[in-house]
Amino acid sequence: MLKWILGNTQAKIMEFMNNIMKIVNMLFHSDDDEAKPDLYTDAVKVSFMLSVFIFIVVAIARIK
Repeated sequence: MLKWILGNTQAKIMEFMNNIMKIVNMLFHSDDDEAKPDLYTDAVKVSFMLSVFIFIVVAIARIK
């Protein structure tokens, strides 16, 4: 019973993270950024995505 609950919880968290990643991709992939590439904005994007990735890894590790 506990495995079933944890499995469903993990599936919902993964679905939530996928939705967050879609929203973040929509925010960061605007047409204005492609016209003028900037090193600072690229660094901010990479650091934010790395933070989200680390959050996902830690959340999944704590569930198991």
